[in-house]
Amino acid sequence: MAERNLSRVPLKVVHRHRVGRQVFKRVSELAYVRGEPKAILRWIDIAGVRTPIYAELDPAKLRRIGPHSHVAAYDGTTIDPSDVVPTPPTRGRRRRSSARMPGGRRRTDPPAQAHVPNS
Repeated sequence: MAERNLSRVPLKVVHRHRVGRQVFKRVSELAYVRGEPKAILRWIDIAGVRTPIYAELDPAKLRRIGPHSHVAAYDGTTIDPSDVVPTPPTRGRRRRSSARMPGGRRRTDPPAQAHVPNS
């Protein structure tokens, strides 16, 4: 099993990384997910499954350092995903007016079902 780990050389990426207000140079593992380059920042354990936390990389800013090197350089700055504040979804305009119809219903309400009395 140890021989298998030694034969696989992971790709690395050197990039500037921002955490809060600090920016520093960092070396991370480079992975391609569905053909898109990602810098794996760390691994977390969710219920026994190792899950990567990664940063998106722009393929135009990624370049190999040498012809046979397993190291790439990234010209952009990555941001730690834990620092990103999620924005609430924005609500758009309604397509129709939701004014009340006769009987106190609105156009957006589901259609009324006719009540058939049991005989």
